[in-house]
Amino acid sequence: LGQSMVSRGEIDTKQYINTLAASKSNPEICYACCDKKKILVIENLKIKKEIDLGFEPTCLESSNDDKKLFVGTKVTITQK
Repeated sequence: LGQSMVSRGEIDTKQYINTLAASKSNPEICYACCDKKKILVIENLKIKKEIDLGFEPTCLESSNDDKKLFVGTKVTITQK
C-alpha cells in the first residue's frame, strides 16, 4: 500500500454517507458523497469543506493529484 495511514474514529456528519473515496496524494484526506446533495472533504477526521452539488452524488473518484473530483449520480431513463 505504500505510504498509507489508517485512522480510526467517528465523524458526526448529520448526513447519510453513501460513498467514500480516499485522496490519492494525501493519506489524511478522504471525500464523502452525502444524501443532502453534497460532497464532504474530510481531513484528519474533521470536515474541512462541504461542496454543494445540486444533485445527489452516488460515486466519486479523485484525480492522481487531487485537483479534480469526478462525481456520478443516478439517472432514470424512461422508455416510450
